[in-house]
Amino acid sequence: MGVSRNSSGRYYCEAANSEGSTRSPPFQLRVKFEPVCGEGGGRKVLGAAKGEPLKIECKVDAEPAASLFRWIFNSTPGVSRELSEFTAEPGSSILTYTPSIAAHYGTLQCWGRNELGSQQTPCVYHIVPAGRPDPPSNCVVLNVTHHSVIANCKKGFDGGLRQKFVLLIMAADNLTANLSASVPEFQVTNLDASTDYSATVFSVNAKGWSKGSVPILIKTLPAPGLKELRRSTGPSSEEKMEGPWLYILLAAGSTLIFAATIGAIIFAVRRFKVDSPVRERRSRSPKREEIPLNPQVSAYTDTATDDKNPDLIPPPDYESLHSDSATAAPYTITARPSTKRNCATQMPVKPYHVTWAPILQSRNCSTQTPPPHKESSV
Repeated sequence: MGVSRNSSGRYYCEAANSEGSTRSPPFQLRVKFEPVCGEGGGRKVLGAAKGEPLKIECKVDAEPAASLFRWIFNSTPGVSRELSEFTAEPGSSILTYTPSIAAHYGTLQCWGRNELGSQQTPCVYHIVPAGRPDPPSNCVVLNVTHHSVIANCKKGFDGGLRQKFVLLIMAADNLTANLSASVPEFQVTNLDASTDYSATVFSVNAKGWSKGSVPILIKTLPAPGLKELRRSTGPSSEEKMEGPWLYILLAAGSTLIFAATIGAIIFAVRRFKVDSPVRERRSRSPKREEIPLNPQVSAYTDTATDDKNPDLIPPPDYESLHSDSATAAPYTITARPSTKRNCATQMPVKPYHVTWAPILQSRNCSTQTPPPHKESSV
């Protein structure tokens, strides 16, 4: 098994058989290695104002700990100078550096050394003029509830100075929350449900506020089991419609439905009253005894559409006929048939309620001319 500097630590040996197990006392394994930069790789950007002293700490990991250090400043490629204004202790060194002119801004490099040798890759620090920080970026909103929210951002360049981050939350032009943190991560509570908020994230250092800001829109969720809260002071148009107008419309609709129902009932009752006498007369009227047709009539077809009844002379008074002698001439009825009839064989006379014999006359409706109308003679 390969051993590296990460293998350092406390170890113990354990043995077991059928009778039981035992463990050895722990021991410390120390893997020796040359110094390397600690805490994130050792490449940083530091800002410094002219004439202001800047303290830079170089931390290295080594076994055994590094006790010797070396500092070099490089402002021009290929040109460097060693610095001696630093202190050293096992594992770290602190350099005090004060830029006074533009040429003093550049790159600082630090090496550590122990009994195994010197550090292979130096720790690098870029010295730049101090200024206002850059604004954060890539802000996202997480875990939105009806009363809280979490906002996270990515920090930008700090301007060479220690910075902090500020979150401002506005609602209807009123400041709701003002939070600050050393990292751009914020958890906001005590918000109103169903409310729109506009948030802004800044960064700030000793030189001032960041050159820009990041806007964030926040919409809280509705409160569970409650209506959405409205920040407006007056009722909305929907709320106005839900007021008296809604009740007026409902009352008008109910009245129309009731009136239509009453009208339908009255119409049905009147119709029933009108039809009742007719049905009663029909039920009381005796059935008429029909007289069978003359057996000589074989068929009759009526295709007329405009003249269904021929001109007939009303029957005479049969009582006066019977009062005459038995030898009186028979009563003859002559009908004027319509020229539009189609007689198959003979023209029958419609049965009447008295007993009398119709006189049948064979006709050809298409060729013959009907005889003239004659008055009856007794």
